[in-house]
Amino acid sequence: MKKINRRVLVSTLLLFTLIPVVISTPASSQNLTTITSLQTHTKLATITTRTPARTLHVTSTQTGHLQFTEVPSDYARGAFTLSGVPPGFRYCGIYDVFSFNAYGGQQIHVEMTSSAPVDFYVMSEKVFQATEYCADIGNVLAGKNHVTSYSLDWVAPQSGKYYFYFLNRQTNVDARISFLASTTSIVTMTSTSYSTALSVVTIAEVSSSMRTEQIGLSIGEGGLLIVALVLFLVFFVLVGLALRSQRKRTPTTKMGVPVKTQVGSRLFCINCGTELPPDSKFCKECGTVIG
Repeated sequence: MKKINRRVLVSTLLLFTLIPVVISTPASSQNLTTITSLQTHTKLATITTRTPARTLHVTSTQTGHLQFTEVPSDYARGAFTLSGVPPGFRYCGIYDVFSFNAYGGQQIHVEMTSSAPVDFYVMSEKVFQATEYCADIGNVLAGKNHVTSYSLDWVAPQSGKYYFYFLNRQTNVDARISFLASTTSIVTMTSTSYSTALSVVTIAEVSSSMRTEQIGLSIGEGGLLIVALVLFLVFFVLVGLALRSQRKRTPTTKMGVPVKTQVGSRLFCINCGTELPPDSKFCKECGTVIG
């Protein structure tokens, strides 16, 4: 009996010793080992360099029609008609104009023919605005009086608005004028060729990556509950096994009454507790049969 009680007592003490330890353990990871690794990377880079080898300048001349901003009302297919002076007209003649914009240094070529003599001039805008009578015509940039055919190559002195001025001084004589103006532009094209070189450069680009691994046991709140339940089950299993072992070692009578209890080398009656000799067959006090 004492042996059985000792086992139960030891199991109980073990259980109640472990339960506070488990419950007091925080629900967190317990790091057993920390592994840290450092990696260094070196990168190779290819650099392409381009060096100008030769620059080529190509100059070309382009010719096109001069764009007018104002033309005579009947101007078509490069021709128009300039009426003669009617009798009694207060002015010296009938005029018409072509206006255009030019930039400084622009080259302009003019070709004109007329069925009757006319005056032809190139005027700046300032001179044109100041011209009202034939006597006012002055400071023209180019031109000629009383012509039936005229060719002119002219360069604009500066950027601005200009006028081609036609004047018919003939009385009742219409002048049919063919007129074309073209402009010449000088275009310079630059072409540059490059030489290409490849070079491999080692760039000491060190990228350090640190990786830390923590190896441990993580017990959460649910894990604590499971551990406590397992300990309780172990305790009850041990108690059950101890009780079962006690029943097997305790002899009983036919009526299920225990017969004797032996403590060390001494024998006692299980019924009345009287100490008996070791070889007794029955209790001398109550007569209980000793098995």
